[in-house]
Amino acid sequence: MFEYLWMNDIPDISVATKDDFLKLQREIALGGWERALRLSERLAALEANEELIADRKYVPTFGDPIFDFAEAIGTNYSAIRRKYHSQQNKEPSAGTAGRTFSSSRLHDIFDGINLIYDIGPEYGTKFAPYQSALADARKLGRPSERTKNLKADTAAKLLKEACRWIYEYGPPTAALLEDIASESRRCRSLTRKYFGRRLIAYFLASEARAHANRVLPFPIEALDFGRVDRRADFSLRTAVLCTMSAAFVCIAAMNARRRDEIIHPKFGLRRGDLQVVSEELRIYKSLFYIEKSYQERRPFYVNSLTADAIKLLERLESCFASIDADWPPNNLQEGNEGFDGRPLFSYRRFSLMKGVGVDRKWYDFDNYQHSSDAAMFLRIALGDKHDFKAPAHQFRRMYALLFYYQYENGDLVSLSRQLGHLDLTTTLVYVTDSSSRADYEGIRAVSEFRQLVGRTDLRKQLEIVGYEKLAEEIDAILAGEARFGGYVKFVNRARLLIARSAFYSSNEQLGTALFELIRRRGHFPKPMRHGQCMAGGAPNLRGARCYSENTGTLMREKAGMATCYKCIFHLSSRQYLENTREDLAELDRTAVSYGPETIKGAAVAREATELRRIITLMDARLAREGW
Repeated sequence: MFEYLWMNDIPDISVATKDDFLKLQREIALGGWERALRLSERLAALEANEELIADRKYVPTFGDPIFDFAEAIGTNYSAIRRKYHSQQNKEPSAGTAGRTFSSSRLHDIFDGINLIYDIGPEYGTKFAPYQSALADARKLGRPSERTKNLKADTAAKLLKEACRWIYEYGPPTAALLEDIASESRRCRSLTRKYFGRRLIAYFLASEARAHANRVLPFPIEALDFGRVDRRADFSLRTAVLCTMSAAFVCIAAMNARRRDEIIHPKFGLRRGDLQVVSEELRIYKSLFYIEKSYQERRPFYVNSLTADAIKLLERLESCFASIDADWPPNNLQEGNEGFDGRPLFSYRRFSLMKGVGVDRKWYDFDNYQHSSDAAMFLRIALGDKHDFKAPAHQFRRMYALLFYYQYENGDLVSLSRQLGHLDLTTTLVYVTDSSSRADYEGIRAVSEFRQLVGRTDLRKQLEIVGYEKLAEEIDAILAGEARFGGYVKFVNRARLLIARSAFYSSNEQLGTALFELIRRRGHFPKPMRHGQCMAGGAPNLRGARCYSENTGTLMREKAGMATCYKCIFHLSSRQYLENTREDLAELDRTAVSYGPETIKGAAVAREATELRRIITLMDARLAREGW
């Protein structure tokens, strides 16, 4: 973004105007950062300067001469080399004119740009560049496509091979890695050069390697592979990555978790997240970070396959933790030096020249190209000529379909809770895809489960429950129970209005009349973590704090206690206040983890300060009212 401003003669971000950001928004929507930064024009100008290219090339130890395109044209765009080669081959590349990005991708970009507002006016802008980032992204980007479902036969093959690795191939792989980690500890007084030589000699003579070769579906002939040794199919690293792939498939498919909720370096599974409730009964719980709704770690019961997969990952991680202690990587994150809390999907490469690589690496299942982390596992499970290119999110959808169609007691509310959804309509999307419904209904050939309850019937059931909740909340307000928010004032004003217009012999009659009046105005409860939004389909929403003049709708992605606590449609209670206290504690922890000197840390700290002020006001009201 700073590069874009520099190219448009805006040397200081504080003088950038809203029109400048609107222009940037349109450029990104039409062709991404490649268009906004005019990379095609800059590369074309560079090609004409052959002398500069020749002078700037350098020859690495292995491979062809390399030219630093980014430095030559002055850009931080990470994919500049790929852009250059696609331009040389006349290939259309992502981000060229005529191709718009998905609304979700644009939303991420606009949210990222908004961070300059969080810096504060001293170093950033005095306004948020995109106040309606989600609405703008939906308007400018193409609609997000529905993730395709995983075919039942493919899912069965993947799970079958994953179980084989968890229980048959994974343990000898872990034993060999433990043997290598022990030898690494014994070599910690050596130089890198002699360490590498000794480690290879030890590996070739290892009894653990001989045992693993008798069990695994391929012989482990090398520690690792690279430009010198390309035996990628026969290395210890490949066996470790196959084990991680198997664990990922089991955890994703058995628990409906998103990719980053499992493998992300910061938010994925960590050592210590698995909790044993009863080893004798094989009852376990695990903490998972819920990425899109709660944005915090929450406990979920997991089956024994998931528990065994996590235990195997912890065994691998113990080896890499030992190696990190003896041969610290350059990119060891602060706070991850301890044993517990280490991410389970990190590893160290082995170096033929230095023993172990200088950096930690992170496993990624979705990188499923030929030489990817999951490549060998997929070849073993699906065959050499497989065309599997499915995103990890498909395992989450597979869980939803299996849960809803296979089990007689598979209800939508339980499924929504497992998926971490706040809205049942989101869960409906997962189980109403007609393209693969027959595939999963066939798993349990029972006729009464071959038709999903229609959306209309489900919405009627939700409507009934919602109006019952609305009536309960109105009765609680009339009875003087502990309720907060602007909606309390609204209900009390409405009560005075109808009490003046007619005589009611009892509070019950008054409450019934008040409920009917409010229901006719379109109010309907929508539970959220910080309280309930009672706006529903009210004809006049302008009084809502999250109302957008541009779209004429509520921007509920902005909803939160700081935004909503004075809103006319907001209703909260003591239980929601406790949720807010938990959110504050999590914000404090997040602010500390990022650090006050970072943009994100400063923004989170400001949010925590505002939330703390609101909680103080609510506590004062509790004391004042005697609740």
